[in-house]
Amino acid sequence: MTNISGNNSGIVYRIDHRNSNTLVVANISSGASLKVNPGAIVAMQGSIQISEGIKFSFRKVFTGDDLVESIFSGFGEVLLAPDFWGDVIPINIDGQTIWRIDQNAFLACTSEVMRRNESQGRGLFSGDELPFTEVTGHGILFVQSLGAIIKRELQQGEEWLVVNGHLVAWTVTF
Repeated sequence: MTNISGNNSGIVYRIDHRNSNTLVVANISSGASLKVNPGAIVAMQGSIQISEGIKFSFRKVFTGDDLVESIFSGFGEVLLAPDFWGDVIPINIDGQTIWRIDQNAFLACTSEVMRRNESQGRGLFSGDELPFTEVTGHGILFVQSLGAIIKRELQQGEEWLVVNGHLVAWTVTF
């Protein structure tokens, strides 16, 4: 697998070691910030400030939304890793396309990316609830998965069935 790099919303990033122990190297510019899944931090430069954002509401308690997120700001480098063996890819959030990600896929995002947990009913194969996170706004979103992430762009009328728990991210069209 090839490494991925880019620049979005004041974050210059590189995703290394995608074939083994994936690592995100994010350089935060002054004035930018990165919201991170608690526990994803590997290391950071001393010039980075970290704070905990508490996002409490009764809706979050009942839907399983994250109540806490780590917010990195300042100027310098942050190293992040997924919660489990697997892969990480960036998704550019453009303010027009609605994305949905598996509830466990969130790794990090820039400050203008908004997330809200939802459910789309029962899964075809397992019968379990299919919780997902709806993502909107502008910026960069980093998603993680157990195993490799394969990008698939479907043509009009093309269908794929993906087993529950292996679908990482998809766009919403009406």
